[in-house]
Amino acid sequence: MDTVSEVKNLKKQLKKLKRTSGNADQLPESEFSLLEKECRELISNSTSVFNTVNILMRRLFTEQEIISHSVSGKTSNTKTVAKPKFDTAKLELLKNLVIELHKEITVSQITFKIQAIQKSVKKTINLASNV
Repeated sequence: MDTVSEVKNLKKQLKKLKRTSGNADQLPESEFSLLEKECRELISNSTSVFNTVNILMRRLFTEQEIISHSVSGKTSNTKTVAKPKFDTAKLELLKNLVIELHKEITVSQITFKIQAIQKSVKKTINLASNV
């Protein structure tokens, strides 16, 4: 095989890997089902929307993910760099479980709660680092 053919073949393989990998954090279906079941159990007695979102955020994402990612993956203004978007499957699980438990809630209200939790986690981390 000549060099040009090898390069073309490698480019095809790279494209295929990019398409199939999608999100590096994506869990296999069986593990995701277990995660969903665990999340349902964790929030089964939750009465407030904020508490429900907080429990799910802290179970589904690490503290570092919570402060370094965003719901949309878009920048809020032109002077900042956009944060990467949260894992889509986990974020959808969170939204669906919150809506299922608190039927009156909207997606935008959930987003607001997520942002409040992000600020809280960031503040906690900053306080801990100042000690």
